Amino acid sequence: MAFEAPGTVPGYADKVSARLLANDMASLMEWTHLRESSVTEHIDQIFAMAAMEDTAGRASMVQNAIEEQEKFLKEKRARKSVKLVRAAQKALEVARKNNGGYNKAKALAAAAFVEVSELKTKWSLVQTFQQKQDALRFIFQCQAFEYRPSGHDDFPRFQNSKDAIAYVLALDPAPEEFVCVEPLMKRRLRLRQAAPKETKETVAQQRAKATQRILIGHARRPAGEEDRPWLVEAAGDIFATPPLRSLSEKTAQRYYIAIPPEVEKKVLTEGYHPTKRSSVPVSASPAQALAAYLKVLRRSKEERAEVDKKRKENQSQSEDSLDDRLWDLWEWTSAHELFPVLSEDQRGVRAAVLGVQVPPEMMMDVVTHPQGGFLIRTKGQALPGSCFSRVKRSDVEDASCAYQWLVNYAVVDRDSSQVDPEQIYVFGRSLGGCVTVRLVSWLLGVDGSARSPPTETETSSTSSTSSKLPLPAGIVLENSPNCIADVATHMLPFLRLVPRSLLTWPLLLDEWRSSDWLDWIGQVLSKDAKSLQVCLLSAAQDKVVPPSCMEDLRRVGQKHRSLEVSFHSFQRGDHMGTYLLAGEHYWLHISTIAENDGGLPRNPENEDGNGLAFHRHERNWLLLLTGTKRWYFHGGTPVTALQRVSEESLIKAEVEAATAGELQSHEQKPGECMLIPDGYWHCTYNDPAEQDMTFGVGGMGRTAGDVGLGEARRISP
Repeated sequence: MAFEAPGTVPGYADKVSARLLANDMASLMEWTHLRESSVTEHIDQIFAMAAMEDTAGRASMVQNAIEEQEKFLKEKRARKSVKLVRAAQKALEVARKNNGGYNKAKALAAAAFVEVSELKTKWSLVQTFQQKQDALRFIFQCQAFEYRPSGHDDFPRFQNSKDAIAYVLALDPAPEEFVCVEPLMKRRLRLRQAAPKETKETVAQQRAKATQRILIGHARRPAGEEDRPWLVEAAGDIFATPPLRSLSEKTAQRYYIAIPPEVEKKVLTEGYHPTKRSSVPVSASPAQALAAYLKVLRRSKEERAEVDKKRKENQSQSEDSLDDRLWDLWEWTSAHELFPVLSEDQRGVRAAVLGVQVPPEMMMDVVTHPQGGFLIRTKGQALPGSCFSRVKRSDVEDASCAYQWLVNYAVVDRDSSQVDPEQIYVFGRSLGGCVTVRLVSWLLGVDGSARSPPTETETSSTSSTSSKLPLPAGIVLENSPNCIADVATHMLPFLRLVPRSLLTWPLLLDEWRSSDWLDWIGQVLSKDAKSLQVCLLSAAQDKVVPPSCMEDLRRVGQKHRSLEVSFHSFQRGDHMGTYLLAGEHYWLHISTIAENDGGLPRNPENEDGNGLAFHRHERNWLLLLTGTKRWYFHGGTPVTALQRVSEESLIKAEVEAATAGELQSHEQKPGECMLIPDGYWHCTYNDPAEQDMTFGVGGMGRTAGDVGLGEARRISP
């Protein structure tokens, strides 16, 4: 039974329940079914328990609160609108004061541009209006995208279109063309007053008035300015795309600038406004932009420390000429697309890197700065937000940031020091292997955005700009392509008909030429007398990256003594699941890399012929048919012993002697069969050294002659 408090308004609970049912009827009906009561009864009970007797007063109070909130929001919007209008008026007054409201050279250039554009532009009528205000309202309020006057790159922002229309009406001379603020929107609008007798409506109206004047005996009066309508015309496509031939045209060079994260969004929307100079400082790469940014912060910190020192000495507040906001830069938080700067004296500093492209039509000069970088001569004007874009970090930059953190800040545990770089191995699978190779090139001084290795002249300059970070102990590449072109022709055979020279950008966004980069790394390390372990893991059943890609990487790496290449092939394995299918054999090869404290087995110093460097694979046998092959095995029982030994004992002996330099050799003659156990390091050389290849047959498992593990037996033809 509903509780009826004195002074309540009849039906108030019914109104509340009706409003609730309109919003969420399903849940309320389910609730009332479980409670076995109506919504109205429940609301009455709540009012009774709250001792609320005056429901009419409560309804009035709620209504007053809503009206106060709406009034507050309206006043807030009005204050913001007034603020924006005042800023626009001030900018307009400053422009008139500086330019005198008229710039002859600018006016002549604009007139010439309009005259030339009129010859190529076809305008079509969109709408006709009797008043100019109505036409402007149509442009600013009835379009899918926001428009601004053409040529006014510094057009101010307004809270509403009414203020924008008032600002446009105050401009002298009045703008005629309007462009969309969205770069992809290519349609332009033009506002002009119709010429006499241009429109059919005007002609019909003038004829009617002339006939009326003749009938009543009045003289014909020429049409005045107020009789001519205002025309809104459009030109251009809504979304224009460049033709294919424009792809070969030279685009504006891209520069980079590092800014505080909190002003990133403002720069992208409103542009960059230089305050203390008439130019914008930029850099050639994101890394250089960050370096310049840190230099400015460091200089600001030193200046602030000097000012604080003088203030303490003189006890004067007048010498503090620096803005306190500069000091707050050390408390920035992360923002979109932040580049962490990992250095010992700048830990925790964050900055947003933006790309800068200046279109040629803006007629802004870009000069070289004496202290490095470039300067965009804006002549005191603002650089529009359309020139800026967010910089997407590449995979190489992501890997470099992770490696910097690992070298500079990572520790094994709380009581230990930083991680020893000689214990760091960088692992890359599939495309990650390409990133791993590029990471090593970045450590050697090549920019992460480079598409191809530097030339000989460029290589000499990279030594001075190489990273101060040490190289890792080695890299591990698993099923990684030597170049994307080979993978593309493997996956799409019809691409083999395309000339190889065409399989580049823009057909391939990134070529990832790992074989070329690995060759360049080997050359640089040879000059610097350094070495790097390179472990290659290949799956014979890989359907994505053919094993020939890994063979090419091995062939390139073995040309350089600075690259300690080891190659392992797995018969059981695919592109991404080799570690699962190969089982313990896979992890045996991985663990041996770290266990070999002195590095991978080195090739014999007295051998320099054709063959294969030290490598391991699963159990295999080879029956030599022609030529002579010299085998070198790392440790263990001599392989020529005609006795049976267990595979486990051979592997154990090989691991124990991995760093002792013990090499067991055997010369295989035609008709002799060799059986190599699982995970046994070995290398081969052809005899004589000039012999390109030998011929034989082989396979997995045991031979028909039941050759024992670790044995070499001559088989009669």
